[in-house]
Amino acid sequence: MRIKSLVLVLGIVAMLFGAAGSAGADPINAKNAEVITLDCSVNGTLQVVVNGNGNWTPGHAIGNNQVGVPYAFEFTQGGQTFSISKPAPQNGRLDVCTFSGTDEGGPFTATVWISYTPAH
Repeated sequence: MRIKSLVLVLGIVAMLFGAAGSAGADPINAKNAEVITLDCSVNGTLQVVVNGNGNWTPGHAIGNNQVGVPYAFEFTQGGQTFSISKPAPQNGRLDVCTFSGTDEGGPFTATVWISYTPAH
């Protein structure tokens, strides 16, 4: 099912914000890095870079040191919706972000629920 593959890719993409204590790492130049624009209810519009291929892989905001870790996803493509979730973190810094695009399966939309670190 194309949606399941999309979950893996988007899971990585949607994990926003740059790592606190990233020790000068440059995730945007890493092999297989992907940049996506997210529209978030708390953090506004952000460009994020993700590296990796797991559902819960953190993402990095471009321009600050925030890290976002997803805890729920909802993807819609071709009239099908796929959701995956785990319990929300208790840290109180939660946001809901959306993005859309097109891949070989056609247009898709995604909603990602994240926990994020404060920007510095």
